[in-house]
Amino acid sequence: MKYGFIHSIEEEDGAPLVINRENYYYRANWSDLTAEKQKQNIKGGDDVRVAGYVLDELGVPNIRCYADDTQEDADGEPIGWAIYWT
Repeated sequence: MKYGFIHSIEEEDGAPLVINRENYYYRANWSDLTAEKQKQNIKGGDDVRVAGYVLDELGVPNIRCYADDTQEDADGEPIGWAIYWT
């Protein structure tokens, strides 16, 4: 299933995001993932630490996830948690 709020890091930046020598290829805001989960009436997965579970429940393949709360928009305003995965 394809969701419009999932971003390809490699397409946007020309290379995957590297965190601790691991490549991450996709990004989405946690708020978008949880909104979709609620829209589909999926129970559980209310903590950012279980982002992989939420992705699985939404039918989004993933091997590993990384959650980051330091993301900012173009104006430098915090956007909340961002989830990265491969």
